[in-house]
Amino acid sequence: MAKDFVSLKEVNREIKKDQLKVIRDAESRYRGQLFELVNSILERKGGVKLVLVAGPSCAGKTTSALLLKDILTQKGRDVCHVEMDNFFKSWCDRKVLPDGSVDFDSIDVVNLDLIEKCFARLLKNGVAMFPKHDFVSGINYPNKIKYQIKKNTIIILEGIHVLNPILIERLGIKNYAKVYVDMFTGFRNESLAIDGQNFRLVRRMVRDMSRRGVTPEKTLSMWGNICKAESEYIAPFKEDADYLINSSHSYEMGLYKGAILEGVRKGVLSFEKLPWLALFKEAEEVDISLIPKTTLMKEFINID
Repeated sequence: MAKDFVSLKEVNREIKKDQLKVIRDAESRYRGQLFELVNSILERKGGVKLVLVAGPSCAGKTTSALLLKDILTQKGRDVCHVEMDNFFKSWCDRKVLPDGSVDFDSIDVVNLDLIEKCFARLLKNGVAMFPKHDFVSGINYPNKIKYQIKKNTIIILEGIHVLNPILIERLGIKNYAKVYVDMFTGFRNESLAIDGQNFRLVRRMVRDMSRRGVTPEKTLSMWGNICKAESEYIAPFKEDADYLINSSHSYEMGLYKGAILEGVRKGVLSFEKLPWLALFKEAEEVDISLIPKTTLMKEFINID
């Protein structure tokens, strides 16, 4: 959930005045957090060998992890970025839940034995083959990705479960930093508000519509279970994180306005079911051509 809200009226006023400045300021605030994080990591006594980056769905953890890698590389450090998702078990190897569905959310989805073996081999030999998970077929293929590290390499491990102590213990690395990425700031007017969790739903609906051919109705049907799983398996470890990254960008409502209102026009989204969607009617639209190609927003919307 969002920790605070910004006034949509104030954002609109600033966008009308100079939307390029609003965009640049938002991008700078987000990246500034990452630069501060990198400096803190490099200054930590004893050094940091492993950076764990977690967060809920559509929080922006993948882009955050990759930007952390870029910044660390710019500062002369060798960096290895690993996606935890590639250690997901094949669907056929997952437990079946009481309702008959396959487990997609718990820590049991991660092949802990395999991640322990791969990291042990990587740390011992400096090179190891890691698996690759195919999300279309639901099959995990072993020995598909080759990783190499040096003595001073910083490993960035990114994924929803990486702050879980059960997983951390299997990695065999003691000097690590824990990072939690989320959208901590929402938007409001005099009568309506959209918090961080609901805005992540907007991000996901926009992404699913534009990239995956998934209707908002389908995304909404899954969202309740996604949030339930986040509350049970991800959010409990937020309080133990060393660093919190707020991925909210002040211009986002104007960026997604067209897609949301088009969904309402087509009848696939409804102000009655999601009253806070009406806030998008008030948002000042943003020129997508002004958004930098390196933006976090590229996770959710096509930036040409």
